[in-house]
Order: sequence, then C-alpha cells, then structure tokens
Amino acid sequence: MSPFRKVKQKNGGKWWVPGEEDSDDFSQYVETYFKDWVGYVEETVFEVNMLSLDTETILVNNYNKQVFDFLEKHNITPVVTPFRHRWFWDTGIHCLTQDLDRE
Repeated sequence: MSPFRKVKQKNGGKWWVPGEEDSDDFSQYVETYFKDWVGYVEETVFEVNMLSLDTETILVNNYNKQVFDFLEKHNITPVVTPFRHRWFWDTGIHCLTQDLDRE
C-alpha cells in the first residue's frame, strides 16, 4: 500500500491508479475531468464489497486469508474476480452492479 500512501499525499486519498503515483499530468487530468466522480478510496481497501452469486458462491476482488477462512467455514466459495480500477472509481463489484435486476 506504500504507492497508495504516496499518491494520498497528493490527492487526499480520493483515488488511486496503480503505476500513476508519480504522474503529475495524470493527476491534473483526473482532478480536472473526474473530480466529481471519485470518492474516498481508502474505505474500499478492505474486501467487504462482495457480490453473492448464490448461497454458496461469492465474488471477491482479491485474496484475504482471514476472510477466505471465514467464508469456507460457512461453506461459501470465494471466487477472486480482479477489478483493476476499483481504487479509481472507489467502488467494488457489489456497488458497481447494484443497479442490475437480479432474481
């Protein structure tokens, strides 16, 4: 998370795109055109934003041993589904798909 901490000093922790921490041009672009679309990315770091596919399967953004152990203890299979831009949009797979119509 040290790259995030580096960019957090520049933008107050509102967004992060890995690999763009040192790009002042990119930061200026985001702050100019996307300022109203980014939130507070730091609240997205812990993987609480998951999407249940059914009672036994859940989509997660990355591996977390403590969370995986808990889910498996309750017969829930976590499936890692990388979401590259979650720290830019300050969202996870559940919030991002909330407007979908599910049965």
